Amino acid sequence: MTDDQTTIPNVAEILAGVLRNIDPKLQPFLLAKLERLAAQRYRTWASDHPDQSVREGMLVCADREEEIARRVESLVPDASAIQDKLLSDHPELLDLNRTLFEGRPLKVQFAMQAEGE
Repeated sequence: MTDDQTTIPNVAEILAGVLRNIDPKLQPFLLAKLERLAAQRYRTWASDHPDQSVREGMLVCADREEEIARRVESLVPDASAIQDKLLSDHPELLDLNRTLFEGRPLKVQFAMQAEGE
């Protein structure tokens, strides 16, 4: 195991801690928002990657994340308002999303994303 692999945070465990503080009925909407943030991450990785086939794969992953979010959000007409309120009530989520991945090698970010899925 490399040093990079041993320092990979357990994203699922971290999210589980956050989700415990959120009404279970609202959790899917928060997770849908996190799927959209993951899609943004995939698009950023794609735009920065030198290999065209990897870029294309990343964009497919981004589209898949968006589709998951769309399906969940389609369950209620005010999903966006619910998500905005959840993020307003829990601003640490956006910070956590940013800081978990920030400054880590791309390979480690990929591993973190895969683990979080």
